[in-house]
Amino acid sequence: MRYLVLIAMATAVTGRFVVLREALSQAGERCYATLGFAAIMLSGPLYLIWNIFAFGAFFGKERAGEVPAAIVSLGDTMDLLLFVAGFLTYLAAAAFTASLGRVQWLGRGATRAFILVTFVALLFLVTRGLRYPNGKATPWYTSPGFIVGIPAVPFIMPFLFGVVLLRRAGEKEF
Repeated sequence: MRYLVLIAMATAVTGRFVVLREALSQAGERCYATLGFAAIMLSGPLYLIWNIFAFGAFFGKERAGEVPAAIVSLGDTMDLLLFVAGFLTYLAAAAFTASLGRVQWLGRGATRAFILVTFVALLFLVTRGLRYPNGKATPWYTSPGFIVGIPAVPFIMPFLFGVVLLRRAGEKEF
């Protein structure tokens, strides 16, 4: 079930960023919105590919008792896909934050906070490296990039955008 939820999340976040880009373009901000759009258009399909293989690995293990050898052999490639997808999602979130700040849909403090959190997450992700750490072999808290690399975590920032923008929608007209 979790892989289906992750597929739905990746699709929803990608679609909502496309809608946000269009709204920002109409508001006159095209630079950062276009950079964020490019990053999310690469990130969304990478998440879908990773999720499809993870879903296949889960079903293979359920039916045969072990993950099929073909999927096991793709382990390093899947880690790389997950890293690049997370990196691009955080990058898109930072670009869209800057764009939202430029059109003043986010306040100055909120813009700075969102960008700071996003860049700290990017730093932790890069510090972790390309391989996703094995949570059973070493404690999760010894790797600063473990949490920010969990497939659902990069989607938290876009969801927070939605919460802030919906809250502000009642305050003034955009």
